Amino acid sequence: MPSSTLDCLGESPPVKRPSLRIAMIIKEINFIAKSILILSQTLSSTKLSTNQIVMERTSNDLGLGFSFDLGLGFSFLSTEDHKRAALLSFKPHLTDPSNLLSSWHGQNCCTWNGIHCLESLHVSAIDLRNPNPDSEKFIINMNSELVSMSNSTATALNGSFSSSLFSLTYLSYLDLSFNNFMHSNIPTGLANLTRLSYLNLSNAMFNGSITTQFFILTSSLRWLDISCSYRVPDYLPLSPNLSSTVQVRSGVYYSYLIGGNLSLSSLNFLLGLHNLRELKLSGVDLEKTSQSTKWAEPLMYLSNLHKLELSNCRIFGKLPAKQLLNLTSLSGLVMDFNSLSSPIPREFVNLTSLSELDFTNSNIRAPWPKLEILDISSTLVNGSLPSSFLFGQHHFTTPFPSTSPLAFDIQSEAP
Repeated sequence: MPSSTLDCLGESPPVKRPSLRIAMIIKEINFIAKSILILSQTLSSTKLSTNQIVMERTSNDLGLGFSFDLGLGFSFLSTEDHKRAALLSFKPHLTDPSNLLSSWHGQNCCTWNGIHCLESLHVSAIDLRNPNPDSEKFIINMNSELVSMSNSTATALNGSFSSSLFSLTYLSYLDLSFNNFMHSNIPTGLANLTRLSYLNLSNAMFNGSITTQFFILTSSLRWLDISCSYRVPDYLPLSPNLSSTVQVRSGVYYSYLIGGNLSLSSLNFLLGLHNLRELKLSGVDLEKTSQSTKWAEPLMYLSNLHKLELSNCRIFGKLPAKQLLNLTSLSGLVMDFNSLSSPIPREFVNLTSLSELDFTNSNIRAPWPKLEILDISSTLVNGSLPSSFLFGQHHFTTPFPSTSPLAFDIQSEAP
């Protein structure tokens, strides 16, 4: 066919009364010509769009995406376009008082604040943690009043959690902590992020029950923090002490503020997360969960766990010693501000990696309820005694020495 019969857009001039077969051939040639022309334009970095897309196919190796509608159009989508579109779809759902997202414009989203990419240009990390969280702004004074210690304006992102992030399937790190997602549920779409190894949604004002959000993240997840309460200094227990004798008064010098309202009916969501290294659930309501004598059994399968934080979880009853003793790699166990009705088990001596044990304000009893004198002089105990080394309602009447030999008289403080 002479070239004059096709214009630059691949359209042929009207054909007068062609036969049916000739009309079909002309239609096929038109389609092929359109496809070749548009494909050559896309390879020259010309952006095209189509109003009707019926199929999308992405090549992970080349970072190319193709979308076409037979007979209606053809479009090209690069990996860079795809990830930029996903992030820009996330932004309009949020208000940004601290301009944390002010750099989110331009072609290369890998240079945007909080965004990190692999060499393949896939987004691998999003770090949008509130740069000035409330945990660093407030104290509770001696009059039990919550007082702001900062004149800075609010810095939290506020709004809803857009599902567009769930298309960033190369994401391995996500931190949205101390923002405000307006009491929404933790989205189930997180299960699409199967490469996720670090997830921090703590104190981001999520509400509701945790159900299936993490079931599919069985092999990848190493670090999970969905805490919904945080510590602030509390000076209410302080009182003037005019005695010349150095004393360490019993009392708790911090309290918890609410950063959401999450609850768990069971810990079964942990059963597949066998690669977890750190698990932080502080403030998550476990009151109903802890009513079962077997509530902590799913913890037994976290053999790689190094740190477990269950602060301020409204846990009632006995300490689940049997389940915790299975965590042989555990170096930190924090269960302060609960209501535990059992002593610290002597078997905890078998947790040889344990370096932090916190049962502050949890009604826990020492293994030796009648202890009045602690004498560990002439032993292999070296170093200084931590100031947090208190025994329930007891206090030391002699000053802390800096090194051993260590010997103390311990007296019950009058109510």
